Amino acid sequence: MNLISKSFLYNFLYFIANQLIKYYNPCQIHKDIDGETVCVYYLKWCCRDCKFLGPNGCTTKCLGCKLHLCTKAANVNAGLYKVFSKMKSIARKHELDGIRRSKKEVMNRLSLKYNEAKSAT
Repeated sequence: MNLISKSFLYNFLYFIANQLIKYYNPCQIHKDIDGETVCVYYLKWCCRDCKFLGPNGCTTKCLGCKLHLCTKAANVNAGLYKVFSKMKSIARKHELDGIRRSKKEVMNRLSLKYNEAKSAT
């Protein structure tokens, strides 16, 4: 699969995952009484120290993060977890996964890998 196709697949998987998260809201992220962003399972949410975390949430497109559910959220949302697991398998197969790695970083890594492969031949 070429880079353009992988980019399209990345966007497609991201779009589907984003729609599922919006619909099911598995983490139930919200502001607590002190104005801190929290989820229902932990006092601090998974992305709390991420370089892409802005005041209103994620500032980049990250498929690996979008498909991640903590153990508690996965147990409560077993059907969604199963769908995300299948989507993760597809992403891994095409080297599109990576927690806290932006789409740009993933595609740059793939581009370097393809260029190295071309140079070796």
